[in-house]
Amino acid sequence: MNKKICFYVEGDLSIIDTVNTVTGLSFYQNETLRQIKKRYPKAELVPLDYAIHRIEEAAKERWTMLQPEEITEGEYLERLEVLPPEDFLRDDSGASFKMSEREYLDITTGFVAKDGKFYKMYVKSYTPHESMIKAVEHFINLSIAK
Repeated sequence: MNKKICFYVEGDLSIIDTVNTVTGLSFYQNETLRQIKKRYPKAELVPLDYAIHRIEEAAKERWTMLQPEEITEGEYLERLEVLPPEDFLRDDSGASFKMSEREYLDITTGFVAKDGKFYKMYVKSYTPHESMIKAVEHFINLSIAK
């Protein structure tokens, strides 16, 4: 059984292209590895299964390491108005919403307005309002403690 091969840069969140099994060149651009390396110097030929596994690992690392980040009111409002927000909720603890577009699989960008300040963070698409507010409160408490 022939395993699919692809062009991939270790640590990236996507492959560059797959290999055409008939020509041995990249499927979409008909390029050799040498040609692809002109644009992607670290590109390698690897089994597609391996690349998918590495992409999943890189995504887990990238998306789970991020903390809330303070942003401007303008950035917050721009994101609120770009697309219909998902799960917009406002209560006494603050306001939150999530982007309807995903960053990766079920990861999206969440936004919180609390006490006149604005924050963004990467969250699972099903993260509840209360959890987003608590993450921001924890971030604020850590910032105060410094």
